[in-house]
Amino acid sequence: MAKLFNAKYSLVIALVFIVGFLLFIIIDNKDHIKNSYFLRFGPHKDEYGEYQTLIGIKLNTWNAIISVYFIIFFAALFQNYYNVSLKSNLLNYVYSISTNYIPYGKTTGNILLYIYPLILFIFDIIKIMSIVSYQLQFIIPQLLGIYAVHIPYTYSIIKNMIFTA
Repeated sequence: MAKLFNAKYSLVIALVFIVGFLLFIIIDNKDHIKNSYFLRFGPHKDEYGEYQTLIGIKLNTWNAIISVYFIIFFAALFQNYYNVSLKSNLLNYVYSISTNYIPYGKTTGNILLYIYPLILFIFDIIKIMSIVSYQLQFIIPQLLGIYAVHIPYTYSIIKNMIFTA
């Protein structure tokens, strides 16, 4: 049972699921994929002849599309930055049973802790709106924003660590 929770095994299980899911979607929905907006980039009209609106912006020009790309990218970047920053500098102390030390004053710590879910919720709204657009053109900036924080942060943590074989 311990092997099941090994990070290498969980990665393999997750990848098998993702590949299986994608194959199922592709095989089961060949006709739907051809008519889908998922792979379309740039401004386009829907089946009713209307331009899509996302985050309150009518997507009828490339300027509007690029503006939404930047909004989604920076929302993902700031959400992940905020999340990583608070988890590593505050929440690790709060949820640790081995210490009762918090590296902030009581007022500052309370403000940071109580506003944390609200800020993540606001960023999640933008994330959800970009995902439910069902368009790759709005999912890619989100993924890039996530990795713009994740890769440097992870590298800064593991660069001095010693790995086993």
